[in-house]
Amino acid sequence: MQSIHLKTTVGEDGVLRVPLPPEYQNQELEAIVIWELLPKFDRFKKPPLKMGFGASLSNKSQLSAQIR
Repeated sequence: MQSIHLKTTVGEDGVLRVPLPPEYQNQELEAIVIWELLPKFDRFKKPPLKMGFGASLSNKSQLSAQIR
């Protein structure tokens, strides 16, 4: 059994597309789909920088202050 973990968007047609490696073309398979609805986000906003133990820094100046 193989597994794949991905983050994707369901199309406006309601169809989830899962790209598979070429060796699976024209093959019959059984799939299990487990999903988690993710919060909406702004694709153009930079995510916060992460530093150990789950701490997050929102910009480089905080990062340099943290290092000092």
